[in-house]
Amino acid sequence: MEDKQPRLKKPIISRILVLMIAGILIAGAFSGCGSFATNDPNFAKGDPWIDSDLLGSVSESDEIRLQDDFAAAANKDWILTEGAVLQGRNFDHIADVINDNKLVLLEDDSLTGKEAEELKKFADLEKDWDYRASTGVEPLRPYIDSIEEISSIDEYYGWITDIEKNPLGIAPVGVVTAPTRLRAFPDEMMVQYTPADLSLGSQSAYYSLLGPSLEIKEMTDRKVSYILGRLGYAEKDIDRILKENYAVEKEFAAIIEPDDNDEDAELKYTDSYDDIIAAAGTYPLDAYMKTRGFTNIEHMVGYKNYLKKVSGICTDKNLAGLKSMLTVELILKLGSYLDRDTYDTFDKLSKTGTKKEVPDNKSDADKERDLLCENIATSGLVAAMDKLYLEKFVDPESAEELTNLTKDIIEVYRNDIFPNEDWMSEEGRALCIEKLDAITLNVIYPDLSQIDYSSLNIVPKEEGGTYLDAYLESMRYLSRMKGQRAGKKYDASEWFPYETQLSTTITNSVYVPMANSINIYAGILSDPAYHKGISKEELMSGIGVVIGHEITHGFDNNGVKFDKDGIKNKWMSEEDQKAFSEKAGKVSTFYTLLQPYKGSGFYVGSNVVGEAVADMGGLKAVLTLASKDPDFDYDKFFRHYALLWASQISPEQEQYYFKNDEHPLNVYRINVGVQQFDKFYETYNVQPGDGMYLEEKKRIAVW
Repeated sequence: MEDKQPRLKKPIISRILVLMIAGILIAGAFSGCGSFATNDPNFAKGDPWIDSDLLGSVSESDEIRLQDDFAAAANKDWILTEGAVLQGRNFDHIADVINDNKLVLLEDDSLTGKEAEELKKFADLEKDWDYRASTGVEPLRPYIDSIEEISSIDEYYGWITDIEKNPLGIAPVGVVTAPTRLRAFPDEMMVQYTPADLSLGSQSAYYSLLGPSLEIKEMTDRKVSYILGRLGYAEKDIDRILKENYAVEKEFAAIIEPDDNDEDAELKYTDSYDDIIAAAGTYPLDAYMKTRGFTNIEHMVGYKNYLKKVSGICTDKNLAGLKSMLTVELILKLGSYLDRDTYDTFDKLSKTGTKKEVPDNKSDADKERDLLCENIATSGLVAAMDKLYLEKFVDPESAEELTNLTKDIIEVYRNDIFPNEDWMSEEGRALCIEKLDAITLNVIYPDLSQIDYSSLNIVPKEEGGTYLDAYLESMRYLSRMKGQRAGKKYDASEWFPYETQLSTTITNSVYVPMANSINIYAGILSDPAYHKGISKEELMSGIGVVIGHEITHGFDNNGVKFDKDGIKNKWMSEEDQKAFSEKAGKVSTFYTLLQPYKGSGFYVGSNVVGEAVADMGGLKAVLTLASKDPDFDYDKFFRHYALLWASQISPEQEQYYFKNDEHPLNVYRINVGVQQFDKFYETYNVQPGDGMYLEEKKRIAVW
C-alpha cells in the first residue's frame, strides 16, 4: 500500500477541479420535536432519537415506534440479528462482499488470458509474506544504489528521465493527467506539470516546524532511518541524507508560487508544449515526458515561473541534496511494498496524531484481503481486475436496468423538480435542464476495448521476481497507458479503464463534474443497494436514491462551477446561487442543533451540508418517480431505505465519522432524510408530538 505523503499544495487543476462543496453557514431552521431515549443512559441525547448506529443502543425490550424514531424502529430486527454479527455499516458490507468476490476471482484457475496471468502473478507476490520476508528490504537496494551512483547533474537528469530506474516519476517537476478540459482548449485532454513532492508537506514547515509539520518530519526521519539502517547505512550517513534532503527541499519550497484563486487561473498558466519545454531551460522536461509515454501533447498547464527556476537549483552544488531528495521520496513511497516488518513499521509510523483513521474491528484475514484489493486497485492491474470481475460477476442486463433507472430519474429532475423550484429563476431552470440533458451516463462498464496488457510482463517468484518489482513494473505500464491517452482528443463520454479513481469495482456511485457524468460502479451491485431481480421499491430506495443523490451534486455549490461540457465556467446567475445557498444554509443550521450521543457535542453543520442536501435531493427524485406508480408500496420503500444505511458500530467508530466524515451519520441520513417528505408522514400517520414530526415550515429539503 503506497504511503501517501501530504502534498505541498494542490496542483492547479486539482485546485480548480476541487470536488468538495464549500461550507455554508446561514441561519434558518430548527430541529424536530418529540422525545425518546433508550434504557441505557449512555445513549441519552439532546435530539429526539437515540443513536441507533451504535452497538448496544437498541435492546429487545425497547419499544420504539416508527413515528418516534424511524431508524431505530425500522432497523430493530436487523440490529438485534445481522447487525450484531456484522458489527459494521451495511453499506460498507457491500465493499466486503465485492472484495470477497475478488478473492474468488483470483483463485479461479479457469481464468485464462494475459489479464488473468499478470493479475495472478501480481497477487501471488503480494500475498506471499514469507517470500517477502526472505527478501526483506533488498528489493529496494538496486534503486537506492542507482541514486548513489549519480556523479553529475547530467547523470541526475538521466536518472529522473529513465522510467526503468524511476518508474514512479520522482522529480522536481512531476506530471499528472486529469480527465478534464479547459475553456481555451476544449478538445484537448489536458496535462499538468506539478511542483516537487516535498516530504514536510507545506512551505512554512521549512521555516518553522510546528504541530503537524513536526510530526510529519519525525515520521519521515524514522521511516528513512529504518530503511537505510536495514540496508546497512551508518547513522551518520542517514543523518546526512536527511539533512541534505530538507536543505534542498527548502530551496524548491521557496520557488513554488502561492495559490491563485482567480477564476481564470487555468488560462493564465496554460501554454503550448513547445513554450513550456523552452521555459524549462536545461531541465529535461521533454525527455521526462516522452520516456513516460506522454507524446503528441499540444498544451500543458502549470506554474511556468516555478519551472523556469528549477534548473537554477539543479546544479552540481546541490547534487548531494538532490540525490538525497530522490532517496527519501523513494523510501517514503515504496517502503510498504517490502516485507511485513517494514509494512507494519510504516503503518504504525503513519498513524500520527494529525492523521485520522477510522477504527475497525476487522479480522486479520479481512484486513489482508482489503490490502490486496487496494494494492491492485492503485496499480497498473486495476483494469485487469475490473475486466475479469465484470466477466465473472456482473450480468450485462444489470447495466441496462440501471441505465433505464438513471434516465427515469433524470426525467424527474427535468419535468418535475427543476420546473417547480420557485426559488430559481426561469433562466436558471432552463440552464439546469440544459446541463441535465448533457449528462453522460457511465454505467458499470468502462471502455474495455482499450485494455491491452501485451506490454506488461511481471516476473513471478519462481523466476526471482519480487512484489516490489511487480508493483513498479505495473506502474511503468500504467504511465505508458496514461501517456497514450493524454495525446488524444478529449471525449467526455470516454470511461478510461486505467483511471484508478474511477475503477468500476469501487463501492460507490459518483458525479464527476469535470466530465458532467454519472458513474455507477459494479462495486455497488450487492444487497442492500442492488441485486438482480430486486423489487421496484427496493431498487428505488437502494441504488435509486444513490443515483439521485449523485445527480443532485451536479447542481449544488460545487456543481455550478462546471458547465454542461464539464468546463470550469460558472453558468448559474448570482441571484440563483444566492437563493440556493440560503436554502442550503438552513440545512447547515439544522445540523448544528443535533448531537447524536452523550458527550458528542453538536455538529459543525457546514461540514455535512453538501452531502445532506444531496441525500434529500435523491430521496425527492425517487419519491417523485414512485408517485407515478399507483401500486407503489411506500412502507417497503422507506424500510428498505433505512436498511441501506443500517449500522452497528463502536463508539470510537461513530466518533470518527461524526468528527471527520462529510456525510451525516447514518442515523441522520435515515431520520432527517425521510422526515422532509409528506409521503413519509402519510405512510406512518406521523402527527405533531411524535419524534419524527417536523413542522412543514421548518423542513429543510433544498430541492
